[in-house]
Amino acid sequence: MNGFFQVLRGELVKQHRNYFHSKMIYISLFLWPVFSFITTFYSYRSFEMADSAVSYLTRENLIVYLILGYMCMSFFRSLVQSAWNFSFERTGGTLELIFLSPANRLAVLLGNASSSLVESTVVMAVFGTAILLLKKEELYAKFGACLIAFTVMLILALLWGVLLNALFLFSRDTGFLFTVLEEPMET
Repeated sequence: MNGFFQVLRGELVKQHRNYFHSKMIYISLFLWPVFSFITTFYSYRSFEMADSAVSYLTRENLIVYLILGYMCMSFFRSLVQSAWNFSFERTGGTLELIFLSPANRLAVLLGNASSSLVESTVVMAVFGTAILLLKKEELYAKFGACLIAFTVMLILALLWGVLLNALFLFSRDTGFLFTVLEEPMET
């Protein structure tokens, strides 16, 4: 079991060094979500919430509703992109090294998915906290329910990431998979 966690940690560190090697990446990670969230927020804000078919979606808790949905979308989208980047390691010879090494293959897949998920969690935690601190109105949300929703999102996103990493790593041409899986995240 100790070897499993060593491989997991090694893959986490490797992916972090490969994709988060400069400060400009962190600027784009914080800048694009802000612009996208502002666009989404004001798109929903223009509708009358009193006549909504969804009973819990009111003008008072719109921001919490959007933050949770945006965090979920961000997790799953980052995992699709992470798996697509992982597929390039197949052409770079990493697949052969994975098969030849005694490293646990599940740990490699889990490490890659976890790396992307850690980065997304940090970005979304900072982003969500900043939005909630800037909000001047009273917050209409139950903390326990938000924590449970966040935990379920993390677990499901991690499972989704491992599945995608396996698909993208062992497929010959993943361009169509990326296109098919990326587009639903855009809507």
